[in-house]
Amino acid sequence: MADNRPVFNNPALRLTKSPSEQKIRATGGRKLEKQRAERYETCRRRAYERVSRLLDQFSTLPRFSERMLVWMQFYHDSAAPSHTPNELCGVSGCQITAPWRGGYVIELTEQGLRNLRGRIDNPTKQAQIDISNILNIEPFTSALQREYERHSDLASQAYRDEKNRIWIRFTVAPYVSTDSQSAVCSYLEDTLRDVWMLPPAEETSDQPTARDLVPAQGRTLALYGAGRNQPKTLILGLSRTEHISQLLLSGSIGRWEPITTPRSVSPGAGREPEELPYDLGRAPIIGVIDGGYHANSYLNAVAWESDKLVTDDEADRRHGNMLAAMIVDATRWSNSLPIPDLPCRLGIVQAVQRDDILVTPVTAEELVLHLDKVMADQPETRVWNLSANTPFAAHEFEVSEMAHLLAGLCRKHQNLLVISSGNREPGSPEIISPPADCDAALVVPRRGFLRL
Repeated sequence: MADNRPVFNNPALRLTKSPSEQKIRATGGRKLEKQRAERYETCRRRAYERVSRLLDQFSTLPRFSERMLVWMQFYHDSAAPSHTPNELCGVSGCQITAPWRGGYVIELTEQGLRNLRGRIDNPTKQAQIDISNILNIEPFTSALQREYERHSDLASQAYRDEKNRIWIRFTVAPYVSTDSQSAVCSYLEDTLRDVWMLPPAEETSDQPTARDLVPAQGRTLALYGAGRNQPKTLILGLSRTEHISQLLLSGSIGRWEPITTPRSVSPGAGREPEELPYDLGRAPIIGVIDGGYHANSYLNAVAWESDKLVTDDEADRRHGNMLAAMIVDATRWSNSLPIPDLPCRLGIVQAVQRDDILVTPVTAEELVLHLDKVMADQPETRVWNLSANTPFAAHEFEVSEMAHLLAGLCRKHQNLLVISSGNREPGSPEIISPPADCDAALVVPRRGFLRL
């Protein structure tokens, strides 16, 4: 028997585009279709020349334990990464390590390059299809450096501490050979002698005071784990931005991303309610990941409060108070917009820092480890809100590290994470800011209905 719950005639969120039927045309099959057949000879000659050039330059290119990484770039119609060039790369000394930018990163020995050139020169029928999809083959370091030069302005967005160090997250190069992995770790241990780093989040305690910087000198770096799909990351404090380029060109790094502390998004303005919301006893609970709650008006709405990830001095207390008030009583805080009168209770997670302080930043790893514990302790809270973004646009290809970790956390606990996309990169308002690129997030791209 159906219950008599009310129907909301003015939902807070609305779809703004009507659904339509659209057939998806499959491409990149295992047949040498007309378009691929027409370009096959051009692709084969070009691939042969590029591999021959890599062989001639092998002794001068970045490599570890006599293995190097190359980027095999595919045409847009190749359906990469669903179409993997296993037939072409299935030769000794050649191993596909990861999809990257519509192509693949491949680990090769010198003999592997010779074997790959031989397969290109005398391909099987299936290898011909792989070859017809290849647009370019070049050292992975060259592709990384070119992309860094195109996006080098992101380095200016990186967090700077009181010593003027910039903080960058580096992911190590995706080698699969254990010998090459060991060589990468040894190289970085030697190279990073004068660099400061944040220890991995799993090595810290729950207390903010444990987030102390440590010198990289003398530390043994275990950057690859057995059975891990992804290499580990390093969070480094660098004295000069030139160090980023040097690390990328060394061949030891596969990705870089500036460390930034999420910045609070304005919750908008509204008339402050004259009385507290009524009947909060059975109201739903929203986990509020923000600057905590430090006012008295809505204390009766706080259902639970977790341990603090950031101290009261570091926290964005003003924004935390505003967001908490808006969630408790959105109807009267939202400029009289026609939204349902649905007051909510609060679960408080104090984790967002102020913009105007220079302290050790809260990293994505720390935030997610903290939220993992809180979500496990509060299984009745299914909706969580994070109204803070990093101050730059989402990457054109990659999900931010924070968004990636938050997405995995939400899948683990089967929770819904509402992330504001209110901050936008100047000049590109159509691109959201991380971590609103989280695939588990309910992103609110327009704030015309409910200000978050």
